[in-house]
Amino acid sequence: MAAANLPALNRDGRVSVAFAAGVSQADRRRPPPLCLIALVPPDAVWFADRYPHLVVRDTRFRDRDFSVEHVRLSSQEGLDALPKLRDGSRVYDAACLALHSGVPSVHVLLVRVGGAKPWELNRPDLHQALDPFLGDMLGTLLVYPDIGGPFDVRKSPSLAKEEQVRRLIEMAQLNAARWVERYQVALLDAPRMGPELEETLFRSMVGGDVALCRFLPSDYWDGVHGWRSAAALLGGMLTANEDITTAMEDQKIRLPGGRRVSRGRMDALELSGPVFDPILRSDEYAQFQIRGGVATLRSEPVFRRPLGSWSIQALRFVKALHWRLTEAASRFVFDKLHPFQATLLAQALVGATKPFVSRGLLTGPDGVGIPEIRGGVDRNPAAPSLYADVSGLLQPWSQKVSVRVGIRPSGRPTLEIR
Repeated sequence: MAAANLPALNRDGRVSVAFAAGVSQADRRRPPPLCLIALVPPDAVWFADRYPHLVVRDTRFRDRDFSVEHVRLSSQEGLDALPKLRDGSRVYDAACLALHSGVPSVHVLLVRVGGAKPWELNRPDLHQALDPFLGDMLGTLLVYPDIGGPFDVRKSPSLAKEEQVRRLIEMAQLNAARWVERYQVALLDAPRMGPELEETLFRSMVGGDVALCRFLPSDYWDGVHGWRSAAALLGGMLTANEDITTAMEDQKIRLPGGRRVSRGRMDALELSGPVFDPILRSDEYAQFQIRGGVATLRSEPVFRRPLGSWSIQALRFVKALHWRLTEAASRFVFDKLHPFQATLLAQALVGATKPFVSRGLLTGPDGVGIPEIRGGVDRNPAAPSLYADVSGLLQPWSQKVSVRVGIRPSGRPTLEIR
């Protein structure tokens, strides 16, 4: 299970989270597949006033310097109230991209924290405000559309400064443990940067449940679409199809209209046809290649170890498996350490893996049969516990998985990736 939520505290220590009357209890309990997180200015529209039926929940106190609104948008209604480029934010366009990708709705967390700029997502007080909301979003894909800002769209995307990359690194480091314990995957837009900053960014991301997203640089399309959130587009494509085993590489999507770019007449006067960049795949970036206004996903790696071995879909699947194992173990209660209790724990985990095994998504370590699950007793006097080892192969990725689920008499289950 995810860690217990931190309380929704304002600066006076008050605890207050309110639920909207127009949203059903079932919808509140169901974690959203995709959620955008955005800092908004103090004078931004209050959805609770203008669109109360779109609010899932919010902080009850109306504090312009510390408050959160969780809204769910499924059509054009409410979209225009989101911050736009003129406000220094890409969240409006990011929500449009996600909906364009085919998701039935997109969830957005709108946060007001101490007059912060949209790109200042590395502030610790921001994450204090977000914890009560993100803590219940088990397995959700998270997108932070403005993390690479500020954005200058008057020209093609320019190289990011060290400060911009540092904010991205700090934000990821603040949240890395949270993403793991909540079975979440973060899709982060990588700004254009020089090789030295790029190497620094890569090193900081190693081991994280995170994907760096971008549009492959293109002289022709940069001004039209290069400023947009590739993470939001990818998040929409990933969650539009509920089957997390669907291969995403080489999937195509026609982009909605971007920004108008004035071009000279040289293209029309050229005798040769357009020259396109070669198809490029990447072990670091989840990247789209744009041709003729159509974006093609060329690669979808994440930074979980071993690098280059995990795709976003494979990681989403293994997180779902981890959650099922931990959930099954959390219902297991014992008073005394005994091999028989370890056998019962192993049997509980066998039941938890059945849905994956029956669909052929989880096999034995050699690719056939069922996963190996063995229980045991750790009689360490300092920390006696039961454990069960699970070994198998994820299909269709042929990705090995080996985890140990442990239980102590008075503690919550632990999951160790081996």
